[in-house]
Amino acid sequence: MSAARPTVELAAALFDLLTHTLERRTRELSIGGTATLFTLWRGGPRRATTLAAIEGVTPPTMTALITSLERDGLVERRVDPDDRRASLVALTESGKAYIEARREAHIAQLVAGIDDLPPALRSELTSAADAVAALAHRLGDT
Repeated sequence: MSAARPTVELAAALFDLLTHTLERRTRELSIGGTATLFTLWRGGPRRATTLAAIEGVTPPTMTALITSLERDGLVERRVDPDDRRASLVALTESGKAYIEARREAHIAQLVAGIDDLPPALRSELTSAADAVAALAHRLGDT
């Protein structure tokens, strides 16, 4: 394993833990749109009402957001196999590619910042990431 690999793994772990607190400025999508795509990427297809609750918006706001994302080809609505009257929102291949590209770009930014840290601070950051992961697990966030 190269010396850079642990840094990449740490950066990836931090990114996954902090996606809701990282600034996500994109030219193509709003922060809400990007956050919704990340939620679908992490958790798979969900009902619009569930997405609204997770993202902290009203159901009509989420419906409008989903319609916009669907028009952009990033999500699709599917019949819920558990309740054929309901639908699930799922990432399309384009939506998945978009989120994975955004994630990789943020990881690269974190890698650059982590690489600039002195070894002692990098070690502290690793411990802090472990602590945050344990907290997220306890809170049921992972």
